[in-house]
Amino acid sequence: MCRILTGIVTYNPDIDRLKQNLETIMDQTDELLIIDNASENFSQIKTLAAGKFIELEKNHGIAYALRRLMDFANKNGYDWVLTLDQDSVADRHLVDEYRKYMSDDIGAMTCLIRDRNYPEIEYEDRGTEVADIDWCITSGCLMNVKAYGNTSGYDTKMFIDCVDIDICYSLKEAGYRVIRIPYEGLLHEIGKAKRLKVLGRKTQTFNHPAWRRYYVNRNTVYLAKKHPEYGSVADAVGRCIYHTFITLIYEDDRMNKLKANIRGIRDGIRGKMS
Repeated sequence: MCRILTGIVTYNPDIDRLKQNLETIMDQTDELLIIDNASENFSQIKTLAAGKFIELEKNHGIAYALRRLMDFANKNGYDWVLTLDQDSVADRHLVDEYRKYMSDDIGAMTCLIRDRNYPEIEYEDRGTEVADIDWCITSGCLMNVKAYGNTSGYDTKMFIDCVDIDICYSLKEAGYRVIRIPYEGLLHEIGKAKRLKVLGRKTQTFNHPAWRRYYVNRNTVYLAKKHPEYGSVADAVGRCIYHTFITLIYEDDRMNKLKANIRGIRDGIRGKMS
């Protein structure tokens, strides 16, 4: 039987939501590890779960924390790692479903995910069969520890945003598959998203704060430079400009977000990843 570790990175989480998260996942895997990015409420986090904890002295970002998580898994003999966001809630049978699809050629797998922002929507691409995909989000991702070891690992220069895309691209470049299983196994939330139709084109806005818009744009351009087979830098910059206009039209705090978007595109082109 494969040994599975659950890992959750926390940063000032909503304690009630985190408690619900832990209650559904605690008994599904062999062990739980929480890596905390210097949360102000860490003492409350520790009281929720009888698991292992790594308390970081400052917020190093999601990529650094995930890298620590995978290093822990490798050193302690785990075969797979299930990563969850602090506010996601897994189905109680998710891991049992994942076990049906484990194989050496799978680098990572995800499931069908329902977004709290769209509780009434049935997504068009749900399907009833296993699908090979380019990437999946961190939350709900089950990663093959051996496959991960054949990549350069999570890129700490990215800090946050697009970190999940980067590691999936790296897994595929190393010859592994990234798949989505036909099972709705996670309740998740990406920002305060809203679906829109602009000039007849379907899109959405996430209402992230300005500082997140910086990282999204910077890392989008950085990804195109790092993994050119998945799209050119020009295409990446075009997408960033498009979403900058969406932000200006449909979100608040427009000027701060405009500055952050422009700075992110500029730093991505320049390769400024400090």
